[in-house]
Amino acid sequence: MTRLDARKMPSSSSSQPSIMAAQLEALTLAPGQRVLEVGAGTGYNVSLMAHMVEQIGMVVSMDIAEDLVQRATDRLTQTGITNVHVLTADGYKGYAEYAPYDRLLATCGVSAIPPFWLQQLREGGILIANVLLPLASIFVRVEKVGAVGIGSLLPIQASYMRLTGPNSIDPFPRFHWK
Repeated sequence: MTRLDARKMPSSSSSQPSIMAAQLEALTLAPGQRVLEVGAGTGYNVSLMAHMVEQIGMVVSMDIAEDLVQRATDRLTQTGITNVHVLTADGYKGYAEYAPYDRLLATCGVSAIPPFWLQQLREGGILIANVLLPLASIFVRVEKVGAVGIGSLLPIQASYMRLTGPNSIDPFPRFHWK
């Protein structure tokens, strides 16, 4: 765990390296691409993507937790990585200012892909996300074709913490047992 929320519940962690590697491989990053990451966390994943897109590319990473953004920014500055922009914002809405993106990576779980994410991808852009279902967690790779996304499942067995913020929706019913 890298952060606890006000209720002392885990709200951020550093992903297992093999999960990061599988996602980065599925993104097929290349020099010059513009990438949006939803869930900055420690900033480690941002640094990997920044290296892969090289100085001619750019990575925008966002997190709703201001303290995480500050720590990630400090780490990136200390390592001399300059082709990144880390900001505090609600990941549900993406970040339209630098859109369109070639790639989008969500390092948080969602119950459905927010429409903003697909809207902010360029034609042929790729999105990787963890979709949390009532009894399962799946990773999807979605390619933007026209106004829609064509998706496939990824063979990643993991589950991310749920996207938080004013626009995040918990679709699962809450049961109160007697």
